[in-house]
Amino acid sequence: MQKILPLLVTADLENISGTMFNRHGDSIYPNPFLTNKTTLKNIIEASEKLLKKAKL
Repeated sequence: MQKILPLLVTADLENISGTMFNRHGDSIYPNPFLTNKTTLKNIIEASEKLLKKAKL
């Protein structure tokens, strides 16, 4: 809690939108695999197929 609490009240984060932090207060960076547009497209398509299958 000592590492996270300052993150909740600092004004330094005003310009850092969407940054996530772990329980130690360290930034969590996006996974390069999941930021690849082709990979994302494949994941979304596979998810949509599963959703359609589940609705049957």
